[in-house]
Amino acid sequence: MRLDHTGSAVYTGWVRHRRYTEPRRVFRYPLAMAAVNLDELAELDRRSRLFGYNRFAPVGFRDRDYLLGRDEPLRGQLNQVMASRGRGMPSGPMLLLTGLRTLGSLFNPVSLYYCGDQHRALSRVVAEVNNTFGERYCYLLDSLEPAGTAAVRAAGEKVFHVSPFQETRGEYRFTVGLPGESLVVHIEYRREDDPILDATLSLRRRAFDSRSLLRMLALAPLNGVRTLALIHWQALKLWLGKAKFHPKPPPPAGELRARQLGGGR
Repeated sequence: MRLDHTGSAVYTGWVRHRRYTEPRRVFRYPLAMAAVNLDELAELDRRSRLFGYNRFAPVGFRDRDYLLGRDEPLRGQLNQVMASRGRGMPSGPMLLLTGLRTLGSLFNPVSLYYCGDQHRALSRVVAEVNNTFGERYCYLLDSLEPAGTAAVRAAGEKVFHVSPFQETRGEYRFTVGLPGESLVVHIEYRREDDPILDATLSLRRRAFDSRSLLRMLALAPLNGVRTLALIHWQALKLWLGKAKFHPKPPPPAGELRARQLGGGR
């Protein structure tokens, strides 16, 4: 499977969550994300006055919002994370599907790193998950199988606590679309092969330009505040619906500590 679209782009669409256990819930929200080529960040900073790389701007990207939380290029940070797990990294293009800071505010529940080799073949996907306790964890998706003509499939054991209304056991099944004119990502959470919940992103590609960045600002002028408010609103509805509560366990080996949960610094 090749990464044929390696240029940075804005993606707009929606995210949907479905809970299959009682109390059952379905909700869907509009959102805007970006597929950022990590080698293009300096050029993107010059492309639009609305965008800033490692500086404040209406829409921005900071290296320290990810992985090790350092003001260092993300490619090097990801190399360090992979080395700590005994894995090497391909040297080809690397795209990050993620939410961007808007007016200094950010919270990303899930970001996806598409890692290509020198021939643009996709060799690994890394799913970086953040919880509201200031912790993050990377799921390494190495055993990729084709899922149609423009997506890959992988699975991994759930080891990281995200919601107090779900256990920290079971399996994630990822179906990850490659960046193109459209992009669909579907994540299922199962226990004993029974569906527990799933999340779906359905997105359409737009140019990475001032017009698309203005659309992103209009949708979520305070991205982190909006995302966290929606998370806690859904949690409140689960609590009122008497969903079973699960205390937070200790984080797994390989857990990374997020420096912040949504404010700008």
